[in-house]
Amino acid sequence: MGKISLKMLIVSILGGLIYGFLGEILYGILHLFLPRPVVTLIYFAGLFLFVALALGLAKAMMYSGSKGKVHVGKVIILFLILLASSALLEFIYDVVRKPERIEAESYIFVIDRSGSMNNNDPNGYSYQALENLLDSKSDKFQYAVYLFADEPELIRNMQPNSVPLDLPLIVNDGGTGIQTTLDQILKDIDNGTLKTGKNTKVIFMTDGWPTDFDGTSASDRRNFMNTTLAEYAAREIPISAVGLMDADDSLMEMIAEKTNGSYTDVRDAAMLDDAFKKAGSTDVSLRNLLNFREPTDMNVVLAILRILFFVILCMIIAVAKTELCENFRNTTPVLISSAIGGTLAGIAVELGMNAFAISPITMRVIACVLIAFTLLGEDQRKLYDDTENAKIY
Repeated sequence: MGKISLKMLIVSILGGLIYGFLGEILYGILHLFLPRPVVTLIYFAGLFLFVALALGLAKAMMYSGSKGKVHVGKVIILFLILLASSALLEFIYDVVRKPERIEAESYIFVIDRSGSMNNNDPNGYSYQALENLLDSKSDKFQYAVYLFADEPELIRNMQPNSVPLDLPLIVNDGGTGIQTTLDQILKDIDNGTLKTGKNTKVIFMTDGWPTDFDGTSASDRRNFMNTTLAEYAAREIPISAVGLMDADDSLMEMIAEKTNGSYTDVRDAAMLDDAFKKAGSTDVSLRNLLNFREPTDMNVVLAILRILFFVILCMIIAVAKTELCENFRNTTPVLISSAIGGTLAGIAVELGMNAFAISPITMRVIACVLIAFTLLGEDQRKLYDDTENAKIY
């Protein structure tokens, strides 16, 4: 086989790493308004093109005198196959045993009153949005209200909408105890302090990052995500989050995804009215190959599907790599390394996000590097100094 090209390995890994960060910018913009199959299609298309660019650059710099042919037509066909496959596999992954959409018959409102709300919502639009949402509900509809800063405070227990909301004097002060608040709500339900209604949904609004994570270990944070949020999912209490201004979008998306809720990002407090209506709707967060997955009774099947689908998409990219590296003839290591990389990428995304609650951003970047890395066997008998023998068509 000859020795492995260290230069090709380094360039391919750097290509995957660079796209990992650029892809996050792309994903962060597109997933807000495009259907998820389209987002997945574009994401993998960008990765395909970046990998091709990296391999082409490596060849141009290091192996410009090699003999061989680059079948551009085949690479284009493979690119089109990747586009169709990524959209189809994302669609299949999304529709397999989707959670039933049940309209909420009671709400638990959880409203941030930390010190930063003085600047981000000085006019109290969050409370107006709460009342406007309830105006569309019947008198029998029930709801409870928590305010939270460092600690949560239950200011209204579960009561019918016919009972007027009596808000106390709101003083915005303190930190943002997200973990503390969600844990306390479960405790209040268990000890009977909070009376839950039928088909309860939590509408969680915050403008900040969790201050109660400060000083906690990574394992403690994972325990919160995998234990507390799993408990909400097991009780079929979705959390629909509304992030105002500089909220921790990654955390809010995780909370929504893992509890079968939805997340809405709001850049202006005056838009909270529409955000609360969206949070209160029956829509649920859709499953995504590139993001968290809500717990279901088909977790094992969905985990296998995600890994399998990653392998399929990575093998399409792998075949394209062999075409781009055909000059060297000895492309067996390319296929082997790509198969291993694709399998590891699928496992990393699945376990990292769903088992260990690692940020999707981190896992997607790691996946891009694993998919891009290329082992190429340098068979010296196949390399020539005659640059006229290299053909592109």
